Amino acid sequence: MLTKISTLLSRIESSHGVRIVYACESGSRAWGFASPDSDYDIRFIFVRPEESYVSLQEGLESIDLPLEGELDAGGWDIRKAARLLGKSNGALIEWLHSPIIYRNEDGFRERWQAMARGTFSPRASSDHYRGLAKQMVLGKLRDDTRPRKKEIVNPQPEKRLGLLDFCYVPQGQGSVPVLDWLSARNLDHRECGITSVQHAAGMFAIYHALGADYRGLVSLKDPDALVFSSVPKEAEPVGWMQFNQDAFRAHCKSHREYWEWVGQRNEERFTTNAQHGRGYDSKNLLHTIRLLDMAGEIAREGVLRIRRPNREFLLRV
Repeated sequence: MLTKISTLLSRIESSHGVRIVYACESGSRAWGFASPDSDYDIRFIFVRPEESYVSLQEGLESIDLPLEGELDAGGWDIRKAARLLGKSNGALIEWLHSPIIYRNEDGFRERWQAMARGTFSPRASSDHYRGLAKQMVLGKLRDDTRPRKKEIVNPQPEKRLGLLDFCYVPQGQGSVPVLDWLSARNLDHRECGITSVQHAAGMFAIYHALGADYRGLVSLKDPDALVFSSVPKEAEPVGWMQFNQDAFRAHCKSHREYWEWVGQRNEERFTTNAQHGRGYDSKNLLHTIRLLDMAGEIAREGVLRIRRPNREFLLRV
């Protein structure tokens, strides 16, 4: 893996015309929580050609690459990194103290650690980790770390419900599904027709007659749309149907989001969350506790510990 990472860093240098002076691991492998399928979160600081720093045009400040297999790489220009160091940026300070180093040109890490000691603000760093913990609780971080209680508690069927599953016929003091109502009368929805009802939004008149050339209830071109038929003036409706369009749209949205999530989810993580049955994402909770612990340590001791001393406890979470 070290060879693959080294090759990736060299390719970044070649394709972007930069020199990477420092590269490290930032993520679960640095914190001590890596699982066999964990990504490698590679973070780096690069230097552009000298002339680009005196150019009138804005130079490249960051490089963010798409996930390449299990390698997730991104980095900052040295000028941007220096600016953030002066602000005691939490992410940068964490990079500089990572226990896993992939490149450290001419003692870059040690020199920048010395500078960081002069700019380090315990309050700013503590606020940084508390802020991340708050975002984690609110579910505003990346999709792969935000809570997925909705999907766990409300799974969607593999086959999406159809439009007619949200259509009902008034009956007595309630209503019955239109498909059940038609079936009880030996009527096929494809041989029926509907028209809108004036001054009654969402309500439709149903027609059926032997030999009539009605178009059915649902469009053949778009199964998510009703279709209307031309009806003789003297024709009498055989019934009335109400279409709950809002519920249908909500179902389509939930179904799409759920199955997109299924296609992207980490199966091992999902199984773990489903098994404990407590309605929260265990990985999200692990990192929330980690972030709060780090915020407290910095505030009390002025110390940033990347490798977590309570690793075993956090993994049990």
